[in-house]
Amino acid sequence: MKMLLKDLGEKINRNKKPMILIYSLLFLLLVIATLPRIKEFQDYQFLHSIADGFIIVNHIYIVGFLIIPCSLIITMIMFKNDFKQNYIIRQTGRTKLWIKELIQITLVNVPFVVFIAVSVIFIHSIFTKDWINWNYEGSVYFATNRTLTDISLITVTVNYLINTFLLLLLMNVIFLGLYWLTGHYQISWLIYICIFIWDMVMFKEFNIIYKKLLMGYKYWLEYPSRLTYTFFFTLIMFGLILVFKNFFQRKEFMND
Repeated sequence: MKMLLKDLGEKINRNKKPMILIYSLLFLLLVIATLPRIKEFQDYQFLHSIADGFIIVNHIYIVGFLIIPCSLIITMIMFKNDFKQNYIIRQTGRTKLWIKELIQITLVNVPFVVFIAVSVIFIHSIFTKDWINWNYEGSVYFATNRTLTDISLITVTVNYLINTFLLLLLMNVIFLGLYWLTGHYQISWLIYICIFIWDMVMFKEFNIIYKKLLMGYKYWLEYPSRLTYTFFFTLIMFGLILVFKNFFQRKEFMND
C-alpha cells in the first residue's frame, strides 16, 4: 500500500497543473450551470435551499456533459504513462497493475466528489441561508412532488456522495477497462458517449444507468427503496472488474 500511495503521489505531483485546471474549470462550469436554475426558482417565487443544489448538479446533462467527463479526463491524465515500457517493467504483473489503478481511481475520485459537494454548498450559500426546506409548501421540493418531507440535509448529502461516487467509479472502470482491452481511448470515449446518449434519450423508459443513480426530486418519493439500485450497481461494478481481470490475465501489455 505504501508503494501504491507513493506512486499515486508522484502521478498527482507530475500532473498537478492540468488537474488544478480541471478543478477550476469544473467549479466555474458548475456556477454557470447553477445560476439559471436559481434565477428560475426566484422567477417562480420558490424558496430554494442548499439541498436543492444537489438536485441541480444531479441533472443528467450536468452529470453527463461535465462531471463524468472531467473525472474520465483525470483518469487519462493520471495513467497516461502506465503502459510505457519503462513503467511496465517495474510492475509485477497485469492483474496487480489493474488492481493498483482501480485503487488509485478510487482514491482520486473521493476528493473529486467531495469537491463537487463543497462547491454546491458554497455556491448556494451565497443565495440562501436555508440548509433544507423540503417541509415547507413554498419549497421547490413541494412544487415538484406536491408533498412534504422531513428528510435532513445530511441524508441528502450522504446519498449524493455515495451515488455520485459509485457512478464515477462505474464509468471509470468501463472507461479504463476498454482502454486496457483496445489500447485506444477513442473507443472508451465512444462507448461512454453511446451510454450517455442512450440514457439521455430513453431517460424515462429504458435507461441503463443514469435514472437509477441520479438523485432528482422524485428519487425521494421512493426513498429508501431506491437504495437497492445502489447495491445493484455496486455488484455490477465488481462484476465488471472481475470480467476485465479475466481478460487481462490472457492479454499481453499493449506495448510488449
